Amino acid sequence: MRAPDGSEHWLHGEFEEISPHDFLSMSWVWEASDLAGHEMLVSITFTAVGQATEIKLTHSNLPGKTPWRRIMTAGSAHSNVPTKP
Repeated sequence: MRAPDGSEHWLHGEFEEISPHDFLSMSWVWEASDLAGHEMLVSITFTAVGQATEIKLTHSNLPGKTPWRRIMTAGSAHSNVPTKP
């Protein structure tokens, strides 16, 4: 990932489960920072709701203390995902 300030944040993972049109899960492992080597799981469920699709993202096995909160706070500042067209 690249932050607006140009800094790069590397991670890797593997797809754990793929169910086309319904579900996706993947491991999520940061390569640097306080979280280096800590494996988390990202699961995404896709549900048809009328003419739209509801997306539920679950990020599990999160570390319990400050480093994660700091990263999420910084990450949310970089998020630019529209919620409605």
